[in-house]
Amino acid sequence: MKQIKNKILYQKLVNWKQLLWLKTENYKISSSEDLKKLKKSLIENHFIDPFKIWFDEKNEKLWILDGHRKQRALKELKEEGVRIPETLPACFIDCKTQKQAARLVLVYDSVYGKVNRDGITDYLNLFDIDFSDVEPFTNSPEIDASYLITSQ
Repeated sequence: MKQIKNKILYQKLVNWKQLLWLKTENYKISSSEDLKKLKKSLIENHFIDPFKIWFDEKNEKLWILDGHRKQRALKELKEEGVRIPETLPACFIDCKTQKQAARLVLVYDSVYGKVNRDGITDYLNLFDIDFSDVEPFTNSPEIDASYLITSQ
């Protein structure tokens, strides 16, 4: 029988500036507009999603599996004078090897569905959310704000 196992070992605060990139710099391209939206989201919504990291016991290094762009945005915000805690939450993910960790980078970057027009409109209406309030820090290419007029 197949079994789902928990790969999250624990969560703790880490010095986010010292996390290393498992991805190469050109793995995923972000435009300056993408980074601007991420930075705006961090300022408006704060830090709401922990880094996913792998602790390489052999080399005693912390590698980012998910959160590369977030780290870049945080570094830029710090340079711009935004106060950011020295430590932020990270989920430590169970990986035995660097190859296993690298595979999870691909998994974290996967998208298992797309936002559909009717679904997002219903959702916004259900919670009385005006999309224009969240659009400046969202980055979902399949959402066309021109059709997201809520009944407010």
